[in-house]
Amino acid sequence: MKRVLGLLILVGLMAGTSPVFASSWSSYFANAAEGFYMGITSDAGIDAAPGQMTFDLDGDTTPWLHVHKDAGSSVTIDSLWWAPSAGDDFYDTGLLYVRGTADVWLQIYDWEDKQEAGLWQVDARAFSGDTMRSSIGSVMFRVAPEPVSAGLFLLGGLGLLGGRAVRRKRA
Repeated sequence: MKRVLGLLILVGLMAGTSPVFASSWSSYFANAAEGFYMGITSDAGIDAAPGQMTFDLDGDTTPWLHVHKDAGSSVTIDSLWWAPSAGDDFYDTGLLYVRGTADVWLQIYDWEDKQEAGLWQVDARAFSGDTMRSSIGSVMFRVAPEPVSAGLFLLGGLGLLGGRAVRRKRA
């Protein structure tokens, strides 16, 4: 019983201190005052929706940033993608000119070479000419090392059960 309780405490501490398991982030952001909403999707052409997006590390799905702009002036949209270990470095998707009401999808070029496990942050900005008009907002998404970590966790649990069975058999 003490071992089970100790294991539960250890798992709880690991999950509570890891930013990968934090629940205070979102893959969706609405800026109604500026006429924008944005979010992370799994493919171009799919509208962003409230919630949290998780992608498999080394999976074949590429995260896309969907930005919706209501009618109004023309703007240039840019996005900055911050990797979990980036520090002050980021990936820039480049500038995209948008007129009137529009939906655009942006992604990091060569995602397969840049992806890493952890919590990613994506910031989007709108420019009028050379001047930044507004920060559209920030969204986050998680890249998880699945299914490898689940397999390792299962393997560890089987090892614990096997050790317990051997001890019972000797007694």
